[in-house]
Amino acid sequence: MEKVLVSACLLGNKVRYNASCLSVPESDLNWLQTGVELVVCCPEVSAGLPIPRAPAEIIAGQGVDVLQGAAVLWAMMVLMSLISLLLAPKMR
Repeated sequence: MEKVLVSACLLGNKVRYNASCLSVPESDLNWLQTGVELVVCCPEVSAGLPIPRAPAEIIAGQGVDVLQGAAVLWAMMVLMSLISLLLAPKMR
């Protein structure tokens, strides 16, 4: 049987940044499960991010801008600032 990767939040698991989910209607889920095996995964949680967590917001652009380096994620800016603050005393 063919396998399809499905985000855990779509199946009712409360793994989103704000500890909520985005459930797929049960009729749609039943239809999907008749033809494929669902492999459930939350990439953010698998990468070690906590629940809840700060939302990742794009500053001054869209998703494609982030991929092209023309915009940044707000969460990434905060993380880089914290890292530089933690490392600064050790670099002196």
